[in-house]
Amino acid sequence: MTEFIVRVLHVLGRFFGKLSLLINKRNHYFYNEFINSYASMLLKQDIKSFGKHTKICRHVKISNPQFLSVGDYSFIADYVIIDSQIYRNFSTNEHLEKEAELIIGDNCRIGEYSHLTCSNKIVIGDGLLTGRFVLITDNTHGYTDGRECDKAPIDRDIVTKGPVVIGNNVWLADKVSVMPGVTIGDGAIVAANAVVTKDVPPYALVAGIPAKVIKIMKY
Repeated sequence: MTEFIVRVLHVLGRFFGKLSLLINKRNHYFYNEFINSYASMLLKQDIKSFGKHTKICRHVKISNPQFLSVGDYSFIADYVIIDSQIYRNFSTNEHLEKEAELIIGDNCRIGEYSHLTCSNKIVIGDGLLTGRFVLITDNTHGYTDGRECDKAPIDRDIVTKGPVVIGNNVWLADKVSVMPGVTIGDGAIVAANAVVTKDVPPYALVAGIPAKVIKIMKY
């Protein structure tokens, strides 16, 4: 039923988009606004917590939306993938399962083609700005001690080093990767193509692979 409604809205959006072009020759602005608003409305029913005036574009893919919380006035651009799952931990002999928790704060902007993958916990503070193709992950495929080297990566256990925490007013430039167990402090800037493997102090500018502090912008 939901898929049928989305198709109907898509057809209506195309119609109004073409009508908009004929009337005022705007570049599909009306069409995009129409479809994105209704896509957000449909997703709102499944997401754990959905803030006011938040918009999720129509080409965003979300698995297990019941684990996702999004604050007010946030925007998630097209082709973002948000992947939350039940985490299986085999670090002990016990088989532990727990639900993932992915929290996006207020006034955040997630850029196109970014990927957020959560099996433990990712907490993003208010005011995050990301470029395109950004990866934020709290997990990896398999252990690095050799126990699973004979398995295909897709068949290995999902392993996490701990939650990812991103503070307020952080800027992640294009193609940044934030790895498991990392905390990024308030006001930090991560330069393009950096791979963050260790904690970043507040108000630090970091760059490189692995990311290193270039300077502290504010004390």
